Amino acid sequence: MDKQTRIAIIGGGPAGLGAAMYLEQKGYENYVVYEKTDHVGGKCHSPKNDGKRYEMGAIMGVPSYYAVHDIEQFAGITHDGPKLHRTYRLPDGSVDTRFDKKLFNLPHLLKLKKQIKKFGEILETKYKGYDICGHRGVSEGRYEGFAVTPGREPVSGTNPNLKDLSMPFKKFVEMNGVPLVQEIWVQPFTSFGYGYFDEIPAAYVLKYLDFQTMMNFVNVNLWTWKEG
Repeated sequence: MDKQTRIAIIGGGPAGLGAAMYLEQKGYENYVVYEKTDHVGGKCHSPKNDGKRYEMGAIMGVPSYYAVHDIEQFAGITHDGPKLHRTYRLPDGSVDTRFDKKLFNLPHLLKLKKQIKKFGEILETKYKGYDICGHRGVSEGRYEGFAVTPGREPVSGTNPNLKDLSMPFKKFVEMNGVPLVQEIWVQPFTSFGYGYFDEIPAAYVLKYLDFQTMMNFVNVNLWTWKEG
């Protein structure tokens, strides 16, 4: 395509700005990003009030967010925010101690750890292709898109097992003998308002929280930004 072709990008959210960045890096500079609101970035927006930043959407990242890292490098910034820590709380506000490494919790924690490991192995083998960027063809038992690697190489293939991802996440993990993993996946999913596991297809849950991303959350290997 001619490098001077006029290109319109509708929406100045992360996807629109990312598309503009990649086009510019390829030598396409005759583009315009159209945004109807008074700011770009979409839900990646951190307005300031009384000296504090408030996140309107995304609040953190992980090392497998390769496109985010590309944007960091392009903009000359880095993830320089504070390290995060977590405390689990019950609906009444009291601290949830289920994940404390205390003697009475160990049997359950060991069982949970075993199921998490099994789930990772199942996703990598039985459901090969589940985490391909783009998620095209999953309902048809195939995958086509880009690998979740720094190079994001194009990949494609067939895997009839991927059709299982159309069932609710709760049923999906129960069928695969790893129901306890819901205790881990629920924290950055349902608590962030993305829905309930007895309703949301496994494909949507694992599109946001693939195994690599989830393990970064578990290990608190998270990125934050000082200025939001």
